[in-house]
This record gives sequence, C-alpha cells and structure tokens, in this order.
Amino acid sequence: MCQHISTALAWCKCWNLRVNASKSSLLYLRRVPKQKKVVLSKLAISIEGDQITMVKDALERILGVHIHYTGGVDNRVGEFSGDLKLIEKSRLRATQKITMLRTCQIPIIKFRLVYGYAAKRACCHIDRIIRKQVSPVLHLPHSYSKAAIHAPCKQGGLGIPLLAEVVPLLQARLLRKCKNRVI
Repeated sequence: MCQHISTALAWCKCWNLRVNASKSSLLYLRRVPKQKKVVLSKLAISIEGDQITMVKDALERILGVHIHYTGGVDNRVGEFSGDLKLIEKSRLRATQKITMLRTCQIPIIKFRLVYGYAAKRACCHIDRIIRKQVSPVLHLPHSYSKAAIHAPCKQGGLGIPLLAEVVPLLQARLLRKCKNRVI
C-alpha cells in the first residue's frame, strides 16, 4: 500500500501537484477470502508529516454523492420520492408545485446521477416516480402522453427533463471536460 502511495506522490510531484492531507481521506479495503467479502481495515498513512484521516463509516460523501466502500453509489431515490410526496401534500398551487419540482428537486437528483454512477435503469425509475407524482398534482388522465410532460414549456409541455436522456449526455460532457483538462 505504501509503495502505491509513494508512486502516486511521485506522479504528483512530477506534475507539480500538491496533495492536501487535510482534505484527503483514506479508505483501505481488505478482502477476506474465507468469508468472501471485503472489509474496512485501519491503516495509518501520513504525507509529508500530515496524517490522512480514515473514512469513518461505510458511506463516504463526495461532491454530494454517497459512495459505498464497495463502489456502489447511493442515489437516494427513496429520499427523493419522499420529498416529492411532501411537495404533493403541500398547500401550494399546482403550478407552484411543478415549478418547485422543476427548479429545486430535479437539479438535485440530476447532480447526484451525473456525478455518481447512474445506470439507465435508475434514471428510468426516477422518471417514472416523477410522472406518478406530477399526474395527480395536475389531475391528468392516465391517457395523457408522457412526451407532453417532458416537452419544453415553449412547446406547451411542463418542461420536466427526461433524466434517462439528459443524464448520459451530461456524463459524456463531464468526461469530455475531464479528458480535455489533462495536460
């Protein structure tokens, strides 16, 4: 482990990058073959005399995305659907509820899906949750087209983005930016 860290530090020194130990956290995983699982292990590492803190529990929050130590991402879909139900039960007008959903709640979940790993299945699931919450708020019939819900406001729709289409495009743009920033 120390050899890998010294290699990473040598690379950072080569590119004139400095590792800030106070903003870094350490996650050391150890595989237990007989139990067939990965466990968190304690390891004390310091860089240039500064101690790096260990990850405190199984979930680490990075840029607002909760990442499990096995690599899985918790998109907090249950929390999002609970927030949608609170919006639905609030004493706001229907247009205010849709505006709150479009301007507050969807950007939060979109950020979590773009910066965390989001499979198309998760995005489709969240799109279904949104449509199920929007229909009763506006008293829409079951035959109402989902394309009208996701159409832009200028075209007569509600302006709610279709996350299954938007999130992969935003992820591709993010990866392109990261690729172009490499010197």
